[in-house]
Amino acid sequence: MFWNAPTFGVLRPSITNMLFEAASAAEPHPKLLIQGNFGSDPGARGDVKWGTTALTVVHWNPDVVIVRLPAGPTYPLGPIVVAVDGRKSLPARFTEWNLKLTFTLTGPGSLVTTMAANCYLRADVRGFRLMPQEPVRSAKAKQQILDMLAEAR
Repeated sequence: MFWNAPTFGVLRPSITNMLFEAASAAEPHPKLLIQGNFGSDPGARGDVKWGTTALTVVHWNPDVVIVRLPAGPTYPLGPIVVAVDGRKSLPARFTEWNLKLTFTLTGPGSLVTTMAANCYLRADVRGFRLMPQEPVRSAKAKQQILDMLAEAR
């Protein structure tokens, strides 16, 4: 007979990858889907921060945490960190690109139209491991795994 048998959980959360989900008519706030190993829902003992900004947790299960992002055209700066009972994941960062796109269309005669647009992209392009002993996988392998998971749902 066991007395006070220990229960084992996640030593500390780990982030595998992150994806943005755009706002919609049903949900006016954009969300961030964080995949990894987080353990069961810790309630108030768990939190997610982007830099120093605490994010509202919408959904938490052992392998996916979904958080609501702040409204506005800009997002916080710094790494994403998931914490449970003070145990923090390694920080995960987004890669960002700021591009200025210019398109010029020349029509008949002296007709010229130019359009300029600023394009801001942010993505999680880190490699990852599913098991500690395996080599780091590329973003292409990450997409293949995400596609397989989506098909399984």
